[in-house]
Amino acid sequence: MDPASLAAVVEVFERRRWLLKLVGDSLRRSVSSSGVVVSIGAESGFYNLTGTSLVAAAYSRHERPFGVVTLIGPKRMEYGAAISTVRSAAEALTQHLDSRF
Repeated sequence: MDPASLAAVVEVFERRRWLLKLVGDSLRRSVSSSGVVVSIGAESGFYNLTGTSLVAAAYSRHERPFGVVTLIGPKRMEYGAAISTVRSAAEALTQHLDSRF
């Protein structure tokens, strides 16, 4: 990831409101599509993240959305691996939450 893209990602994390919007939007989109969502560049709604991509999948507790697993990386990432990883993590969290609580 180039330094400008990394600086933009760090800025999103420093600005809590932006991070909550980014994660909240990812959660809503994942729940509505019932799967993994991918935002490339400015599709995330943050134009300073044009050099990055976001891959996200919601996890649930007793069929109710509980959170979202999100991966932020460069636009030239291995999308197949990223999608598989995020999907697997969300499924594992769902199974864990359903079995424990």
